[in-house]
Amino acid sequence: MTLSLKILFVNVLVHAFFAIYSTLLTSTNHEKPVSWLVAGSIGLNVLLNVFLLPRYGAAAAALNTLLCVVFVSGGYLWLVSRRAGVAIPWGTIGRLLLAFGLLCAVFWGLQQLLNQWLLEAVGAGLAFVAILFATGVVRVAELKALRR
Repeated sequence: MTLSLKILFVNVLVHAFFAIYSTLLTSTNHEKPVSWLVAGSIGLNVLLNVFLLPRYGAAAAALNTLLCVVFVSGGYLWLVSRRAGVAIPWGTIGRLLLAFGLLCAVFWGLQQLLNQWLLEAVGAGLAFVAILFATGVVRVAELKALRR
C-alpha cells in the first residue's frame, strides 16, 4: 500500500504542475477539447485497470492513474500550443522538472542517511533552495527586483 501512496503522490504533483494549462484552455473557450481529453483519460484508466488490476492490485491502479494524468498533461500542452496559440515555456518546464528530480534524489538520500523525518524535511528544504538557484528556476536578480 505504501508504494501505491507514493505513486499517487507523484500523480498529485504532475496534476498540480500542469493544471494551469487546463485553466488556460477553459478560460479561452476550449472546454470541449478539454472534456474530450479528460474523457479519453478516464476510458484509458478503466481499460488499463481491467487488464492490470486483477494481477497487480492497488499498485497497478495507482500507476494507471499516473499514466492517465501524464496523458492528460501532454494533451493540455498540445492543446495550448495548437488551439490557444500560446507558446509553451519548455525551458522553464525543463528546469522545474530537473529541480523536482534533484529534490527527489536529495530527499531519498537523506532518508537513507538520517532516518529521522524532521532532519530529512529540514535538509530537503534547505537543499531545495540551493537547487532552485542552481537550476535557474529562481534568480538573484529576480529577488532583488522584488525588494524594490
